[in-house]
Order: sequence, then C-alpha cells, then structure tokens
Amino acid sequence: FFFQAEDGIRDSVASRGLGDVYKRQVHGDQLKEMMQKKPRPVSVYDGNIRDEKRTVSLSLFSYLFAELIYYLNYRDESKPMQQKLNEAGFPIGQKIFEICALREKASRFTKTEAILLFIHNKVWALLFGSKADELDKSLEEDDEYRIYDSKAIINKYLASKTEQINCGDFVAGIIEGILYAADFPAKVDTSIMEDVVKDVKVKKVVYIIKFASHVLKREEAAKQDKIQIITNSLKRLFHKKKKKKKKKK
Repeated sequence: FFFQAEDGIRDSVASRGLGDVYKRQVHGDQLKEMMQKKPRPVSVYDGNIRDEKRTVSLSLFSYLFAELIYYLNYRDESKPMQQKLNEAGFPIGQKIFEICALREKASRFTKTEAILLFIHNKVWALLFGSKADELDKSLEEDDEYRIYDSKAIINKYLASKTEQINCGDFVAGIIEGILYAADFPAKVDTSIMEDVVKDVKVKKVVYIIKFASHVLKREEAAKQDKIQIITNSLKRLFHKKKKKKKKKK
C-alpha cells in the first residue's frame, strides 16, 4: 500500500484509520461558504464600557424619541401618556446607574443627598452633556427634593403642540430607575415652570422627587447609630484618661 505523509491536524482522540488525520481540514465548498459570510456588525457590547466619549447626534435622538412617542401613544390607550413615558424610562435608569457606578467606581450610597448629587452631576452630564441647573430640598416636606433643568432637550424639540404631553416624564422614569437600583425608592413627578434668565423667558422642567417613608427612617436610624458609636468612643477615651491620672497619683 501507499501511505501519504502525515502533514494534517491530528484529532485529540486516537486515530481510527487511514484518512482520519485529515478529517478536520476544510474542503472547497466549506471554505467558499466561510469566505462569503459577512463580518459580524460592531455592537455596543464590543466597546469599552468605561469609555465616556460616546455621543449621539441630536437629529438621530429626536427621530428615535419621536418614534417612541408615536409607539407609546397607540400601544395601550387605557394608560395615560405620563405613565407610559415613565415606565419606558424606568429600565433605562437601572442600566444607567450600573454604567455610571462602574465608571466612577462609586461606593454604595447611604445618604439621599449623595445619590441626588450623583444624579444632578454625573448622570445629567452623561445624558445631556452638562449638569442640571439646580438641586434643592422642599421647605414643606422633609422627603421631597427638586431638580431643575432649563436645557431639557426632550421638551425643547419634541413637546406636543397642545402641551398636553410633558416628555420630561420619560426622564422622570429614568430618575426613578436610578433611585430604585441604588435602593432609594422614590416617586418622581414633573412640572413646567417659567423663569426669566437674562431678560428672556425660559421654561424649566422641575423633577419632584418624593422618597418612600422607609428611606428616611433608615437614614435617621443610621445617624442615631453613628451618634451612639461616637458617644461610646468618647466615653472609652474619657475612662482611659481617668485611669492614667489615677496611676500617676
């Protein structure tokens, strides 16, 4: 018999006979099929998640958001548009919190002011390119905060002609999703107020954030625990100094 030299790729298992050496080689038809395959399109998951230099053109954003409004308007007529916009933004907020927390290497938030500053500064810069105008606390309610934004792209370009739809509810849903992911559940409502900036009338979107009752109770309990720990530490330090004075005498 005539044997061909063993130049092929061997299998990981023992050979089962002649020609087994070359059984993994690609034939002409298979090679042609592989060459005709289109390359896999680049996905958002192929990039570096820590890369912050990612922008979307305003025209593309406006088109996509207008399509979202059109879709939600005819999806479920039993729900008000405000609720549908809020529900659409909620899961986006949860994902945004994960991305921002990873990029900023943020530790676990324990205070309402800390998570709100995080939204006011970092999240707003990620979504809209700059910080929100203002963040303040309600004078009437301890569990209520407000974020003001006069540069709201959503309402500036895509508000309804009849002004019955406040597209800021979509951003309100995003804020709710972020707070829920950070374990600070809250209800976020919106309103529009007029303000004068440099003799020009400007419409501001106000995001009214009202935290769940257990959030403030948890924060108050944490404050009391911290005060108790400091008090106990001071007592131990005082007793140590007292003992040292007695030994010296």
